[in-house]
Amino acid sequence: MLDLLLERGDSPLANSRCEICAVAATQEVARALAIQRGDALLKFVSRLYTVDGKVVDYSYSYFLPGYFRFHVVRELTGK
Repeated sequence: MLDLLLERGDSPLANSRCEICAVAATQEVARALAIQRGDALLKFVSRLYTVDGKVVDYSYSYFLPGYFRFHVVRELTGK
């Protein structure tokens, strides 16, 4: 999706914000991931913003702990 938005170039993109939290798998998600309902997952909820603050993409993803390693880089602006 990001590649499509960048290619179109309608609105300049500024940043993406992602919330990461631990959740218990619902029956629907557990079935899709072939795990047990209630198993622990990491849920990522992301919003992609334009320079004027408009949300142009909203997404959520689930990850199984132990299969992925994430690195978070936080930048400070207005130095």
